[in-house]
Amino acid sequence: MPGGRTLFERLERGEVILPNYRPGQHDLLEETMESVRLNLRHLLRTRWGMSEALADYGLPALSDILAEDQEALGRLVNAIQVTIEKYEPRLKQIKVQPITEEEDVVPLRKLQLTIDAVLLAGDERHRVRYQTGLDRDGSLEISR
Repeated sequence: MPGGRTLFERLERGEVILPNYRPGQHDLLEETMESVRLNLRHLLRTRWGMSEALADYGLPALSDILAEDQEALGRLVNAIQVTIEKYEPRLKQIKVQPITEEEDVVPLRKLQLTIDAVLLAGDERHRVRYQTGLDRDGSLEISR
């Protein structure tokens, strides 16, 4: 992906695409990591059925899952991993893991996850880690 950004991001910024321009390797990696972070944020904030074109884009409703037990947490982690594998092709070897403190397990006040993966940026592969926090109200943020 030229410049590491999606076509929509490049059009939104009004960029002129120069076919002979090659950004530095560091620039490409940083831009790609940020583009993936933004895509993950959008993907994980979207609930099933919100997209008319792709009924399974996003995650299932979280209100019930966050109030349930440790087994439900496992189902949510699995749903997140499957969703990322399906809708973020720049990430491979994805592993999603919850970060919990003993007192936060039941009921969950805030779900924190790490997303470890291999990022494809140009011809290079890089190990990356994203962290996300999900509140009971469904608000979500992703950092790297």
